[in-house]
Amino acid sequence: MADENILDLVIGEAHFDPLEFEQLPELLNHYKSNVEFLTAVTVDFYNHETETTQSGDGLRPDYHT
Repeated sequence: MADENILDLVIGEAHFDPLEFEQLPELLNHYKSNVEFLTAVTVDFYNHETETTQSGDGLRPDYHT
């Protein structure tokens, strides 16, 4: 319909640069080898409900699974 807003967005994989994590606080850097990074992506669009991807882990999360 002409008065509908439609957004089709697919978020697949992400790649985090490990060098950027050197900017984390000193405490986290101390335990860096034992820290597991868990991320998710949220999307807000106009009058639609917030959508959230599944969680992904590590520096190369895959949000498809």
